[in-house]
Amino acid sequence: MRLDGFQLEVLVNGQPLEEYNLPINESNPTTDSSYVLDESTRQKTYSDDVTYIAVKPEMKYSIRFSSSRASMWSPLMAYVYVDGEYDYTYREISNSSPREKDCFWNNTLSKKYFFKFEISQLYEIDNPEIPLQRKPYGGLGAISVYFYKARVIPQTPVYIPNFSVNQVKVAEAKSTCGIKFTTAFEEAEGFSNRQAVATMERQGDEPVAVLHLHYRPATWLSIRGCNLPEIDQPNHLSPSVPGLLGDVKPYSFNIKGEEPQSPTVVKTKYKIIRAAVIHSDNVIEVTDESENRNNNEVIDLENYTPKNKRTYTKEVDVIELLDSDEEEEENPSKILRIE
Repeated sequence: MRLDGFQLEVLVNGQPLEEYNLPINESNPTTDSSYVLDESTRQKTYSDDVTYIAVKPEMKYSIRFSSSRASMWSPLMAYVYVDGEYDYTYREISNSSPREKDCFWNNTLSKKYFFKFEISQLYEIDNPEIPLQRKPYGGLGAISVYFYKARVIPQTPVYIPNFSVNQVKVAEAKSTCGIKFTTAFEEAEGFSNRQAVATMERQGDEPVAVLHLHYRPATWLSIRGCNLPEIDQPNHLSPSVPGLLGDVKPYSFNIKGEEPQSPTVVKTKYKIIRAAVIHSDNVIEVTDESENRNNNEVIDLENYTPKNKRTYTKEVDVIELLDSDEEEEENPSKILRIE
């Protein structure tokens, strides 16, 4: 996403993921709006939309960010938050060249934890209707960068508190039903302990810019009208699906304990058709090609039982992100003490 000279992207295999914008009132963001501060007027320019990317489980990624406002005479410090968490490090920005981050570090700078999307880990709460409690920085299902004005200081050792790097847990509530994925971490070893130092300090507590990039499943975005290349049909069967109009008729089931809608119940006959659908939890496949039925045969769905039952499994592509330590060694992360 881009906003007044600031940019934030998510890369997979070195390529930025396609972004989709939704109006705030048609979305369900877990963060406040992205904004850029005008330092002369102290007015904030807010984004009118919420920016999303479509992701899959097991997808490794990195985060790229930049600012055209940064220079040697006016440097910035950037803090990266993933699902509302960070690793107490910042990245220096002293020109318009983009910076990249693909992991969190532990407190001794001896281990890396590479970013990858995974299925959310849920936990139960007493009242699922409770609204989502937002985090102080960033939010669930979001990648955020906070930019601060900075000044160069002599190299100063700092203390990093002991903390754990784990996938956040998501409350199983109505407000979080769309957050199917969060970020997990793949541990890598082989790094020696390094002294945590700071070479910059913030000039003020208010960011000059905050960018949020939310991530959701492709079907979640498709349902909300986003035109995703790999999604050309909704993940459910209905008469409104292109190509099915006139072939499939609505069917009303008589649920036990309820009175029928009319005194006369007429069983509707259906024809088995072949149509491309998206496999999901909402789709049930009722026929098997091994049954060798005639495509023109008309059957009664109410009394129909498939001869063969199968369990369908869904396979997903696993994309391995090839990492290079060269950039991290040239530009080591700097650490600041938390006030």
